Amino acid sequence: MAARTLREVGSSRENNLELIRYVAACLVIVSHSFPLTMGASAADPLSALTQGQTSFGGLAVAFFLLMRGYLITGSALRRKSAKEFFPARCSRIFPELAFVVLACILIVGPLFTTVGLGAYFSSPSTWRYLFNIVLIPQHSLPGVFEANPYPAVVNGSLWILSVEFFCYVLCFACMRLGLLRPERFKWLFAVALVGFLTFVKVVGASAAIVSYVRPVMLFVIGAAFWVYADKVPMHAGAAAGAMALFVVGLALGLTDLAMVFFLPYAFFYVAFVPKAKRAIGSKSDFSYAMFLWAFPVQQVLVALSHGQIAWYVNAGLGMAISLLLGVVTHACVERGIMGYLHKEATRQS
Repeated sequence: MAARTLREVGSSRENNLELIRYVAACLVIVSHSFPLTMGASAADPLSALTQGQTSFGGLAVAFFLLMRGYLITGSALRRKSAKEFFPARCSRIFPELAFVVLACILIVGPLFTTVGLGAYFSSPSTWRYLFNIVLIPQHSLPGVFEANPYPAVVNGSLWILSVEFFCYVLCFACMRLGLLRPERFKWLFAVALVGFLTFVKVVGASAAIVSYVRPVMLFVIGAAFWVYADKVPMHAGAAAGAMALFVVGLALGLTDLAMVFFLPYAFFYVAFVPKAKRAIGSKSDFSYAMFLWAFPVQQVLVALSHGQIAWYVNAGLGMAISLLLGVVTHACVERGIMGYLHKEATRQS
């Protein structure tokens, strides 16, 4: 019997995407627990294995961008006007982000600053932190976490959101230009792939720059899986082989090649073929808010322990507390603030 295509298995709302979101959030927390408890030079085991080419956090970013590339491409092709596409995307990113940013300014900062509340609230740096809401990363608040092993950074995870939103704009522009059609997308994909490989292998860009470029390439690959989903058969053997080659590539120091050529197929097989009971878009998905809270929660745990907390304790408590705060944030924002605004808009229309 012929294998089902990705389009066939991906059409079901029963999948593992929600589970993958939580796994990715946990991988980020584990990855950050090493430098946050032991200093910037400390690295998680995957970073040590790949000589800094990627980490558990980098792997989580790969999962996330592949997933978003696939799903957002489908959304762009369904919602072909900016008035439909961008409000849907913005409602996913900004409300919970704003909630967490404000909570860090008004609660975390005053509790942990060493400069006094008057100096804290009068400092321009305090209010510059609001730029995080519009995806302009600001890492520090006055006097906050300055004695931690990874000092002065309140939320080092927010950089990826600007990359994500850039990918949304790129995807929408490609849709309007007709580049998401299969006969045109292959040329766009070829240019992107050649450009990426030239950039990281010939130019020899730094790891910091690659950390921005690689997610964009993975988003494009996710988009390719959507565009050609009806031509991608889902074979268990092929997925196992792709995963094995991915691991071998990491071990040989060929991280970029392994992520581009082997990880995506294995990822989409795991995402769609073994069926889970939870659905895409479940209202109980707290993984995004959990991700937003994780870094400041982990920094708080380090500060409370005066830098004496073990990485695994930081990671475990970080997961539990971030998930709890994610539930609260989701309830306050989605069911509270956004629910109220929706009712008001409905009443006035």
